[in-house]
Amino acid sequence: MARYVFNDLPRVVRERIVQITAKANEKDPRILLLELSWGSGWFKYVMLVASLGVLAFCAQYLVGRGHAGIHPRHDEEAFYAIAGAVFVGVVAAAGIAIRSVWKPPPYREGLWVFPSGLCKLDGGWVEFRPIAELPRPTLVTVRRNGRYSNSRLELGHPFTFTFWNHQAAEQATSTVLGAKQRMIALHAAGETAAIAQFDPFYECTLSGNWVTPAMANTEGPKAAIVPSVVRWAQWLGGLVLGVLVAGGAYAFFTVAFKHH
Repeated sequence: MARYVFNDLPRVVRERIVQITAKANEKDPRILLLELSWGSGWFKYVMLVASLGVLAFCAQYLVGRGHAGIHPRHDEEAFYAIAGAVFVGVVAAAGIAIRSVWKPPPYREGLWVFPSGLCKLDGGWVEFRPIAELPRPTLVTVRRNGRYSNSRLELGHPFTFTFWNHQAAEQATSTVLGAKQRMIALHAAGETAAIAQFDPFYECTLSGNWVTPAMANTEGPKAAIVPSVVRWAQWLGGLVLGVLVAGGAYAFFTVAFKHH
């Protein structure tokens, strides 16, 4: 799977991607499957509020248990919950701060399966795998206590899609396989006009050129690229703070218990 900078793509391709992804909730024939990124839009705010709620609940719970004379070692799950809540809260808050500095891309981030290939849109990056190179899809059925739970369609990392209806999963598998065969046949026959109707990256995939000169690529939609070090700091910072806060809370309630 090849990785490209969104801003390097030809203007017509960038505009097309913005236009197509804006129709995520519509029945655009160029979108076979999609999984929108959970970290985009309002979801960060929901996770931040939820993490604060969990922290408040855990604090109230531990105070009540301390007044009842119960040592914190009997409530390890509460401290695990604190660590998890702090991690989620820090990642969400950092995500909000990051997007205030580096504005969201003009397209909707996530995993996309087009008739021509599999595409991951993340930040200012575009990862693309031609559908002709797609290996045999794996359809996994998940059962819990003997009852159907969900189906998982695996098209190679990171392209995994979950369905809550087995029929829908089978239909999606058939659709992807059909698109693969159709695109292989169109390329073999040289049907460029037909390919252009389904391939959002048409100009790039046929020419093999995904990068246009900077001087000729100043107009059209652009996406800010968040530095990798900032992303690492976001996730590692959340993990470290989660452990420190949970450990500090355990020490605090242990001392408070001794003085109770």
